[in-house]
Amino acid sequence: MNKRKLLHQLTQKTVVYLLILRVLGGAWGAPEAKAFIHTQSSTSLLNLDQPVSGLIHLSTENYISRPSDASMIYWPYFEAAGSWMLSGETIRSVGQGKIFLPFASKEPSFEFSEAYVGTPADIKPFQLFVGRKFEAWSELDEYWKLGMWEPRFRMNYLEPSKAALLGGFLKYESKHFSVTHFISPFFIPDRGVPTQICDGMVCSSSPWFLPPSHKIQIMNIDTPLQYQLDLPSVGEVVTHPGTSLVMHAHREDLWASVAYAYKPVNQLLLAYDASLTTPSPVPVVPVNIHPRVLYHHIAAIDAGIKNKKWNFSLSSIAEWPLQDSTPEEWVTQEIQNTVLVSPKIQYSLSEAQDSLLFDMSYLKQWGGEAPGKNPFEINNKNDRIFEPRNSFNSAIQAGVSFPLSLMMGREMRLFSFSYRLLYDFSHPGSIISVELGFHPKHNLHFDLGGDFLSSYTSDGQSGLGNDFISRYQSNDRVHFGVTYVF
Repeated sequence: MNKRKLLHQLTQKTVVYLLILRVLGGAWGAPEAKAFIHTQSSTSLLNLDQPVSGLIHLSTENYISRPSDASMIYWPYFEAAGSWMLSGETIRSVGQGKIFLPFASKEPSFEFSEAYVGTPADIKPFQLFVGRKFEAWSELDEYWKLGMWEPRFRMNYLEPSKAALLGGFLKYESKHFSVTHFISPFFIPDRGVPTQICDGMVCSSSPWFLPPSHKIQIMNIDTPLQYQLDLPSVGEVVTHPGTSLVMHAHREDLWASVAYAYKPVNQLLLAYDASLTTPSPVPVVPVNIHPRVLYHHIAAIDAGIKNKKWNFSLSSIAEWPLQDSTPEEWVTQEIQNTVLVSPKIQYSLSEAQDSLLFDMSYLKQWGGEAPGKNPFEINNKNDRIFEPRNSFNSAIQAGVSFPLSLMMGREMRLFSFSYRLLYDFSHPGSIISVELGFHPKHNLHFDLGGDFLSSYTSDGQSGLGNDFISRYQSNDRVHFGVTYVF
């Protein structure tokens, strides 16, 4: 069987999932998917107003819907995080970071989501910063956690955390207007769950990893696949320059922002090639996976009205990816021009931190996915080789959180509750997230919650559907954790 026929058969019978290079972590990331649940992460409990703050967090997750013979049903892990905010007459330093240690893999992951030095806050109108610094680039990207501007740290697909861009920031600020220019010679992509090659197979201890097929049939004979990663060096990945600019304007209750960037896509795209070898006695199909860094132009326009209780906004993003050049025999993952629009409403009962909070947003996407370059495959959007980079074309989500004392009286003042529902219209399915918090002291927090994924599509068997919910619906989970803040 020649190489072209083998490639055609391979693309029809196996799915190669997106592997994200874990730059600075020394391992490979897992299949790309979006995460949308806004439960309170442990790092949000850090007191960022203090010069130095820290926490330790111990948690376990029970994946109640996974088969009894699954590689990982219980997922205990340890997390420690810290933040600092130090300022002098001529310089200030701000940052926050964490270490994440899953007990199953015993491979710690480090992440400094923000760490920079710059001019003091009282020096205006111009300020200069160097390092990783958060900026408000796009409200749509921030709320839906798409990772289009800033990369993400994604050990759990339902609870990703964002990471700031790395480079230099020059900011001009006046009473009603500000503009920030970012420029950098470096690029840090999304980081995901740790994966590795085990006897020619891609494997991981994470319950969020779905392995690609380990065999195909050739002439009615099961033939093993042997995966190899064409792993670039860290330098080859991070040395990709980029730039971005954002302008904010506000007057009384009205606000607006415009942003533009020319930078690498935060998600590494993939390509693969395969050929049949015939060593005796069993033939093997080597599959070589090649990560690729693509550039894109992105622009965002946001506008809204905000008062002490309400916030109405309309946000949009347009993306124009630049295609790269790859060998003719490669099967490649491709993206195309994309437009996203998202209206959002938020309500807060009061300005107190433990007040009732409500939010709701709708997301609509045009474009995004593109048929992969493959001369041996019919370009059918319902039968893709690679998992879609953006998982939702049309979806709505709403959430509410409040202290139970609002409903049950002062005796429940130490308890809080949150509920969130996401519904996917393009691939009917839902994600429900609930969490109960107990706060006996200001620096001690317990949480008990669960996430439940339901797919209503005909191809909704876990791992077989092409959308996020049907792919991971067996990852229903119950989690319990305790956090101590100091």
